[in-house]
Amino acid sequence: MSLGKDGSLQIPRGGMNSKRAFEGSIDLHVEFLVPLMPSAHSQGRGNSGVFLPNSDEIQVLDSFGDATYLGGGCGGIYAYKDPDAMEVIESLKSKPECRFSLASLPPLTWQTVDVEYRVETKDGKPLGKPRVTVCHNGVKIHDNVELRGPVVGYVPKGKLHFQDHGDPVRYRNTWVLPVAFGAAQPKTKPQPPAAKPALPAGVQAQRDLEYVPGGHARNKLDLFLPAKADHPLPVIVWIHGGGWQGGSKEGCPALPFVGKGFAVASINYRLSQHAIFPAQIEDCKAAIRWLRASAKKYGLDGNHIGVWGASAGGHLVALLGTSGDVKELQGKGENLDRSSRVQCVVDWFGPTDFTRMGGWQDKPDSPMAKLVGGPVRDRQELAGKANPITYVTKDDPPFLIMHGEEDKVVPMNQSELLDEAVRKVGVESTLVRIPGNGHGGPGFTTPENWRKIEDFFEKHLK
Repeated sequence: MSLGKDGSLQIPRGGMNSKRAFEGSIDLHVEFLVPLMPSAHSQGRGNSGVFLPNSDEIQVLDSFGDATYLGGGCGGIYAYKDPDAMEVIESLKSKPECRFSLASLPPLTWQTVDVEYRVETKDGKPLGKPRVTVCHNGVKIHDNVELRGPVVGYVPKGKLHFQDHGDPVRYRNTWVLPVAFGAAQPKTKPQPPAAKPALPAGVQAQRDLEYVPGGHARNKLDLFLPAKADHPLPVIVWIHGGGWQGGSKEGCPALPFVGKGFAVASINYRLSQHAIFPAQIEDCKAAIRWLRASAKKYGLDGNHIGVWGASAGGHLVALLGTSGDVKELQGKGENLDRSSRVQCVVDWFGPTDFTRMGGWQDKPDSPMAKLVGGPVRDRQELAGKANPITYVTKDDPPFLIMHGEEDKVVPMNQSELLDEAVRKVGVESTLVRIPGNGHGGPGFTTPENWRKIEDFFEKHLK
């Protein structure tokens, strides 16, 4: 097994077991790092996860043969006996009360799942269906819910098993406690903050810089600089995804560019549970203005700032690109005498026109509905203001747009619409279609596609 510099554990191929065995009701705490680009492959069932094995299983992290269904490769709790994994997937889709989905988990972010699994037993057999209480990142998403549908009564029994049959996952601070049926969740001491991931050699970090002094707790960014630089550095700003309701600046995939003559910033912004749109783009613009205002202090080239984001972050970078200095999206933050324009945009599968997302935008619990404060059909004016295409003009910066052809979360048409709109006014745009990949996937970081990103930033920021 491999222990990372940040103390996390990489499970060896084939998995590993805990030393202790458990049986009956349990409390399970798991912290895991979302793979850079999760993808379903290998066995097509139970690829990477943690479970207590028996004839059934409790699968906590899973790509399960359909990465888009379970939100980019991680999330889900259920037990089953059906040997045909695809039939189980279909039955779970038709009975959403049987599982939870951690939708659109941003890559390279630490996620926490706590599961209270309660089952009354007699002579080792369940007397009723199990009940679960589930928290994701401290937010309760299931409260004493009876597992139904294809899920059957199951008494966990065995050693905790870390599985690696597909996408590798790193873990830290993971434990399981046996509890008596009906017992309240045990009082546990708060976990100390985990160590930050180790930086590449020659990179120094300025963390948690407030780009809105005295603002929201999420109005902070991390700035990564080479240890030595003899000239002001162009800046690449990473904006995380997470359905505008999750995600973090941690685990920025742009870090390798620090070694290629760039400064890199990774920002947090207010989520939809904190404030609806346009709070998110206001924060992104405030961060760009702050970087310009702070250019001399940190050795930055404020005239050359590029942005890169995935999913919800892709939407926000596209909006940064097209809205330029649109006044109504600037907000009331600091440094309003500075421009929030950017010089180039790398958009990974970001939504654009919320009214053309395949219908799920009108469900009240969809990420788009939460962003605009209600089903999109009822909030079309605000949805229009959130659409990057609304603001397209001939002076917009160049775009590099990348989208998986099998994306079932954000349809390919979203990138096609944006590419067509900016091309129509004469703006440079390249749309890269990635076959065989969904909402993310290994195709985004092949040497060929990584080179396209690097060449794009080199061309437009240097």
